[in-house]
Amino acid sequence: MGRRKALQFLLLAGTCTLLSSPPIGAQLPRRLERCSPYPTLAREIEEMKAETRRIVTIDALKFQGSPHLAPLALRQLINSLKQQEFDGDSNWIEELQGAVRDAWREQGYFKAEVKAEAQLVSEMSTRARVSVIVHVEEGPQYRLGDVRLRVADPRETLAFPPAELRKLIPLREGQLFNVEKIRGGLDALRKMYGTKGYIDFTAQPITEVEDTFPPRISLVIELDQQKQFRVGRIEVLGLDRSKEGLLKWKLKPRDVFNVQLFEDFFKDNKSLLPADVSPGDVQHNRDARRGTVDLVFDFRTFPCPQREN
Repeated sequence: MGRRKALQFLLLAGTCTLLSSPPIGAQLPRRLERCSPYPTLAREIEEMKAETRRIVTIDALKFQGSPHLAPLALRQLINSLKQQEFDGDSNWIEELQGAVRDAWREQGYFKAEVKAEAQLVSEMSTRARVSVIVHVEEGPQYRLGDVRLRVADPRETLAFPPAELRKLIPLREGQLFNVEKIRGGLDALRKMYGTKGYIDFTAQPITEVEDTFPPRISLVIELDQQKQFRVGRIEVLGLDRSKEGLLKWKLKPRDVFNVQLFEDFFKDNKSLLPADVSPGDVQHNRDARRGTVDLVFDFRTFPCPQREN
């Protein structure tokens, strides 16, 4: 038996919930902001950055070390990186190293270490071309061990059968440990819980690395189910009565809030809604004590005057 070690599995850049609303007064509604004759401070900053942004592209890319990445996967990675435009004012080398590391982790090299060095080939005022050498220390190639799901709160039971949840992780025991597929499985878990009103659900993956032969990584997925929400009040602004009466509603007050049905609303009623409307234009007002979400669909149109230069 090899040494068994439990590690935090940092698959996600941050904790995300299914629905989020900006604080009241923090910013203009999206559709109102688009029609404002003057840019917001955030938009002004973005435009200033775009004017002075320095683009870095890769002219040549060479790998050192003893990379065993499949030839097709390696060619696809090289082509993708050479087609990409990097922000020269950011830590673009770190971004490139992350993309290379992800490619190796998709082939089971979970502990791959990547170091890249760039040399300038040519430069203009806002563009630079570089040659990059990437050194890869692959480490062991891991396969998936077992997968266990558990609730974060031991007083709770799973909202879905364990076997149904396990099917959402598209890897079976013995297959190459693929970080990208596991990320996809976590997203599938989030969507499934969203169909039953668990809009604050998160899944925290934890790895258990076994440096046996062959090396294996078992996975514990801790499910923080949080509170189940139902639909509260539904309010529609900005549609005339005739159109409002034609809207197709799959969600009704007191129903369990289903994120998929909420998103389907915009597809089902596309011909009746303003062309630029999106789910981001809907206010979600939560009442955590009652476990309800009030929905305000704001379809009002705003005049879009010509912006002053």
